[in-house]
Amino acid sequence: MKKYQANLLLLLVAVIWGGGFVFVEILLNAGMAPGMITMIRGGIFSVCTFALFFKRIIKMTRQDLKVGLIAGGTNALGFLIQAIGQNMASPSHASLITMIYVIFVPIVCWIVYKIRPRLKTVFAVIMCVIGAFFLVNSFTGDTSTTALIGDGLLLLSTVMFAVNIAYLGNSCKQTHYGVVSFFMGATMFVISFGYAFISGQTQLPDRSDALITILSVLYLGLLSSALCQIVQVYCQRFTSAVSASLILTLEGFFGGLFSFVYGEKITWNLIVGGVIIIISVLLQEIDFSSLKNKLKLNKKR
Repeated sequence: MKKYQANLLLLLVAVIWGGGFVFVEILLNAGMAPGMITMIRGGIFSVCTFALFFKRIIKMTRQDLKVGLIAGGTNALGFLIQAIGQNMASPSHASLITMIYVIFVPIVCWIVYKIRPRLKTVFAVIMCVIGAFFLVNSFTGDTSTTALIGDGLLLLSTVMFAVNIAYLGNSCKQTHYGVVSFFMGATMFVISFGYAFISGQTQLPDRSDALITILSVLYLGLLSSALCQIVQVYCQRFTSAVSASLILTLEGFFGGLFSFVYGEKITWNLIVGGVIIIISVLLQEIDFSSLKNKLKLNKKR
């Protein structure tokens, strides 16, 4: 697979993840506890991946187990903490704060893997942060204690996602993507199960609208978790962690658009911030030196 193909598939992941914030909100509004949401997502995810890759999974090595647990643990904590934080915020606010993980990915890669970011990467990240500020609208947001706690949890989830993306991009390439994906689902189920029962928050949705509840669970379990994370793990073998993080931050932009469809108002902040983030992704992905050489070659002709 070529890099641009991997990046296009990651863009599809960002679109589906953007819609996931709305479906999480539907389940939260129906009375379902955050831990139960991620537990069911993880259960569906792990069953799907085991069914698809059981031949690889039963032959995994000790190294595969280690890689799977680290990748799965950071991913599971990210989604669980995010769901808890979203219970105190709107879906658009949650999706937009999640985008801030783009700041942490190059830092993690630099500290852990000694990959110094290129100058254009620094500019791309700065632009993405500016776009995120437009989207989050931090300066006029809710400053209540509940909202601040929710924002803090959402920010913590971004750190976990950043570690996960950096790890997938640099340490998982020797382990089969099906094995890694299975552990991402299994650890999500186990960690969420533990949190739900220790905290005593095991509420399931009310039965006032069973169809929308079932559709929401299936969207989160089959599409947002199983499909998207298998694609993510596979595609990150063919692109850099920083490129993946910049593309995946567009889930916040799409989350804002889907939230508009769900009933929230669309604002100029969403439009301006989304455009800035898209430009930052293009800045990171365009090979300016190659483009410059091609232009010189065309002039000579």
